[in-house]
Amino acid sequence: MKITKIMAAAAALALGMPLFADEAYDIMKKSTTLKAPDFTISEMHLDSIEKNGSVDHQIMQQYGNRTNGLINTVFDFKVSSTNKGTRVLQMEKTNKDDDRWIYLPSLKTTRRIPTSDRYKSFVGCEFTYNDMSIRNADLDTHVLLSENESVTIDGNQFGGKWGKTTYSCWKIDSTPATPQAKKTVEYSHRISYIDKNTYLPVRTEFYDK
Repeated sequence: MKITKIMAAAAALALGMPLFADEAYDIMKKSTTLKAPDFTISEMHLDSIEKNGSVDHQIMQQYGNRTNGLINTVFDFKVSSTNKGTRVLQMEKTNKDDDRWIYLPSLKTTRRIPTSDRYKSFVGCEFTYNDMSIRNADLDTHVLLSENESVTIDGNQFGGKWGKTTYSCWKIDSTPATPQAKKTVEYSHRISYIDKNTYLPVRTEFYDK
């Protein structure tokens, strides 16, 4: 078996084929199509890392509610140098784009986010509103970088409240598969760490051009 695997890997390299591509796709497909529970709560730590090494750190509480098979999600900025108290409501729709609303605490007002703004900055950060939705696995090419990656998430950092946990993960690199798919994102590729027990992503790294 060992010789067979080495020969298969060598053949794949000779043909320019990505290793473990099928397995990586299957993992990402399952991860992005998990059935959501009726209610979820999670904490998202968002780091924007500049070339000089400086880090802008933000923490969001994320609340999800499933009604009639559709998911409504609230992003609530708890720790942020610029957006603390800001909230975004994302309402999933059938066969059309999600509805999105934003509450701005400085103005004490709520406004609807037009569909045309889905590729614009998400509350002034490096992500777009579209990035905050679950991406269809068929839009990307996936390569398995590691079958057993240990990832420790310290939820107590920067005022978080979820403790410190270590996960055993698949490490997968995803790149837009077509020129059209590239137009739907602002990053060149992303690396996802998918928990082997739940198929949930516990860490994602987005890389610019």
